[in-house]
Amino acid sequence: MPARVDFRPEPELMCFGKMVKQAREQMGISQDQLAEKVGISVGYVGAIERKRDQRPSFDVAFKICKQDSIQRNVQYFG
Repeated sequence: MPARVDFRPEPELMCFGKMVKQAREQMGISQDQLAEKVGISVGYVGAIERKRDQRPSFDVAFKICKQDSIQRNVQYFG
């Protein structure tokens, strides 16, 4: 029987999810609205914000970061 492995998100993934949520709230938009702008599901936006998902693909992360408020906060990852 294989050993149980607990998934623990890497710190940068945790920071990204927190940044997305804070920026989305500053923009005054819902998860539904962000999902529509980025072209992903509402559930996926929620999973990214809650840090309970695999690392978003580069394409998804890039589309999220292109949003106004989020784009201004990307400097924290440099």
